[in-house]
Amino acid sequence: MFDRCVKHSDCLVENTVCLLRYCVPAQPIFSDENQCRTNWHCRCGVIDIFERSGRFCKNGYCFRLIDAFDSVGCRTHNDCPFNSLCISRHCVYAESTNKPCLRTGFCGIGERCIQGICYQPSSLIIHPSIETVYPESPVVIIVSPRGSISTDLTNIIEDKLAANSNKELPLIIPPHIIL
Repeated sequence: MFDRCVKHSDCLVENTVCLLRYCVPAQPIFSDENQCRTNWHCRCGVIDIFERSGRFCKNGYCFRLIDAFDSVGCRTHNDCPFNSLCISRHCVYAESTNKPCLRTGFCGIGERCIQGICYQPSSLIIHPSIETVYPESPVVIIVSPRGSISTDLTNIIEDKLAANSNKELPLIIPPHIIL
């Protein structure tokens, strides 16, 4: 369910990078100078320390972390919204391991103790109102049924929209589809 890694290339989902042994969502940085060999190539020339700390080189291209729930940098987990962790000065999406803890030392590598429960970075993007996580997809997005979907999605999504036309639904969007 959770993508583990040692290096960025271990993250098989296209738009993820390896952070504290977990694959976490990231977006490519499109520019003429996007090519890289190390994380330093992606961070060089970036003045803002929060922005710089969230840049990584994966497969020769620069990526930036996707900040959970549009948060703006952090120094501790308390700076982040619920269901996210402060890692590399960025709030990244997180999921509970359901393991109780007194402090982070009771949790596994890359995990953090928050309010007595161990949390680990997630390769999913989670909307705070969704309790169900879809492990087969790296992204969960909420779309109102009255809104428009500009991309032809799967029959599964169309069936969910038809069955539940008066409420917001979790939609599974493959990482290569851009809405």
